[in-house]
Amino acid sequence: MALASSLQPLWLSRGRILEGLAWFRAALTDFDAHHREVSAGVRARGLADKAVLDAQLGAVDNMAVQQAVALARDVDDPAVLARALTACGLAAAFNAEVARPYFAEAGGLARELDDPWRLSQILGWQATAATVAGDPSAAHTAAEEGLDLADAIGDRFNSRIHRVNLGWAQLWQGDLAGAAAQFGALVAEAETAQDGLLEANSLAGRGHALA
Repeated sequence: MALASSLQPLWLSRGRILEGLAWFRAALTDFDAHHREVSAGVRARGLADKAVLDAQLGAVDNMAVQQAVALARDVDDPAVLARALTACGLAAAFNAEVARPYFAEAGGLARELDDPWRLSQILGWQATAATVAGDPSAAHTAAEEGLDLADAIGDRFNSRIHRVNLGWAQLWQGDLAGAAAQFGALVAEAETAQDGLLEANSLAGRGHALA
């Protein structure tokens, strides 16, 4: 479970969602079948990271993410709690009012921990949720801050996520030429990076802008 969680950046940045989910499911099945002991922190992190992958397929287990939050609060681990709260925000991505406090608390924890990578990731999901909810202004604000953080630490994957969200915000705000250019640049970069999910998202955005 810990190894599957540590590989979360790989599952996401290379679009290997099903492979990552297979690892998490194997671990959870092993726990349940053999009643294996595992620390609450590891289980909370695993449930939260699995939920993030589930969210890519639109199938988050709300009970699992709430369990992750409860476990993280019990062990008093701010880093794990930030992961779990982020997963809760993703689970509620289609309801901006429900998702907002989860992302706000998760972001606050990442700021307290001085963890720019985690904060950039949280802002990316927050911007994505705002895009899905049809709030381009909120998406733009979160994506701009997240992009500055990602570029400062050399995180190209999260940088692409933020630029995709900026592209969608530009599209909804009527900057069609800017959105088409943003998505066009991202298509080429994502293809080079073998980032299939972001490449597909950027192609879709470019198609909308051109149409």
